Amino acid sequence: MLVLTNQYFDTIPIEKTRNAKAELQKAAAGLDPNIIKRVLSSGKLSDSDQEAILKVAKKTIVTFDDPGDEKKEAKPEEKVVSNPEKSEIHGT
Repeated sequence: MLVLTNQYFDTIPIEKTRNAKAELQKAAAGLDPNIIKRVLSSGKLSDSDQEAILKVAKKTIVTFDDPGDEKKEAKPEEKVVSNPEKSEIHGT
């Protein structure tokens, strides 16, 4: 659910979602067992646990992304500056 609410599947073509989901489930089996224990005991995810899960998810499903989709994130060395009139990407 975390991956869906963070829109990680938004750039994946519909015909690839089944395979992406299967690969994500395989990758989730390799998560740190302490994350699973914390979630099961508290029912909540800490920010660091969310970050760890999303990192695994991103690494796993990036191969399924549509390369032509414009929703891609800016490169880490770039910062997106929002302007109501236009958007620009500036190097940092």
